[in-house]
Amino acid sequence: MLGSYLAPTARPGFIELRSQHPLSASRPSFWLVGTMTIVVALITGWWWQTDGAVPSLGEPVVYTGALTHPAQVIRVGDAYLGGELFSNDLVLSESLGFEPHQRMVLRENNKDEVVTLESPHFFEPLGPDRVLVSEGWGSNIALIDLESGEVSRFGDDQGRGLYAPHGICLDISSGWVYVADSLHSRLVRYRPRETGPAEIFADHRKLVSYGRQLICDEDGLWLSNSYEEREGLNPGRGSNVLHINDFTSGEATVVADFPEVNMTGLARLNRQWLVVGLWGTHNQLVLVPTNRGS
Repeated sequence: MLGSYLAPTARPGFIELRSQHPLSASRPSFWLVGTMTIVVALITGWWWQTDGAVPSLGEPVVYTGALTHPAQVIRVGDAYLGGELFSNDLVLSESLGFEPHQRMVLRENNKDEVVTLESPHFFEPLGPDRVLVSEGWGSNIALIDLESGEVSRFGDDQGRGLYAPHGICLDISSGWVYVADSLHSRLVRYRPRETGPAEIFADHRKLVSYGRQLICDEDGLWLSNSYEEREGLNPGRGSNVLHINDFTSGEATVVADFPEVNMTGLARLNRQWLVVGLWGTHNQLVLVPTNRGS
């Protein structure tokens, strides 16, 4: 571990951190790397592009009050989107401080009945007006049209049988949607427009415990793999970051290990560094290299 960054706040909200060395050549991106109870951190990425340089995070900006227990905040099109764990609301705003903001009213396609999500956790944008949302205390992945509020769900149908899905990401090149099926201790993938059950990662070494955030990148999947004392989850594993460069192989590599700690967000910087969110009694952001082991 090369460094840790405490994300302190006494009230529900989230934190924005910036690199101390902005470069015009890099593009801004947003990642969740905080806890899911009191602190949620939003990292704005302006990172060194030089090989081997260590990212340096600047002073945090704390946003509190507008959102209550947000699991993730992202930018979609010209707006910011947040999801509240306990109210089950999706919140849109043109301002990063979420003042003013709009709480979305969701409805199933071609129906008037209002839909309540089962605790929106993680997001995957599919364009400026559509986003996938994992229902972390339910069994579905919801496709949300941000303009109309229409909802389509993928989860229990077609034999997919998700149980508390958390991390979600889309591989644009293949069309696969990858999901951390957390309380099943597994990773799955499916193509939304195809029927039939999802494909399951074989996980030959039984490394996947309780998947939190999931990143799709050109060199594979990156998973924050939390430690949870729950019966039925893979025993003695978790509390690490996994890299899966070939889903069909069933093999995963442990990139970073932590001692029995709950984990949340994950961000990748220049393919050389990971920012990992540790929560519970830790409430820290940890910066680790991707190519040097634990």
